[in-house]
Amino acid sequence: MKAILIAIILVLLAVPAGLYSAGLLHFGAAPGAGTETANEAQIPPGLPPQYLTLDPPFVVNFVHRGTLRYLQVSLDLMYQDPALLAKVTERMPEVRNALILLFSNQEYDNLSTLDGKELLRLDIMRAIDKVLGLSPDDRKAAGEVFITNFVMQ
Repeated sequence: MKAILIAIILVLLAVPAGLYSAGLLHFGAAPGAGTETANEAQIPPGLPPQYLTLDPPFVVNFVHRGTLRYLQVSLDLMYQDPALLAKVTERMPEVRNALILLFSNQEYDNLSTLDGKELLRLDIMRAIDKVLGLSPDDRKAAGEVFITNFVMQ
C-alpha cells in the first residue's frame, strides 16, 4: 500500500512538471497577460533562422577632412519570424533608403574602430525596425543584422 501511495504522489508531481516543461501549463501570469511581446507570442519556439541578403551592396560617399570617402557595406538579415522577413522584402525601397541615409551620415573615425562598427550594426537594426514599425520591446523577436563586407576608401 505504501508503494502505491508513493507511486501516485510521484505521478501527481511528474505530470504537472512535464506539462510545464512542454509549455502547456503556466504558473503565475496567464499566457498573453503582458509577459510576451506580440512577436514572441507568434513565433513558434525552435523555428530555424531565415536569412535575407540585401542586394546590391550599399555604396555611399561622405566627406572626411575635406576628402571624399566611399563606404561599401554588404548586409545579411536574420529573422526567425517569416512574416518579418516578408515585410522587409515588401518594404525594401524604404529599408534601403533608411540605410543609405544612415551610412551617408557616418564619421570616418568612428567606422575605423570595432566599437564604431558594432554601433553601426545596432543603428542598422534600429533603422530597419523603424521602417517595419517595430517598437523597442519587439527588438528580441525582430532579428539580427550581419555585416558581411565592409570597405572604406
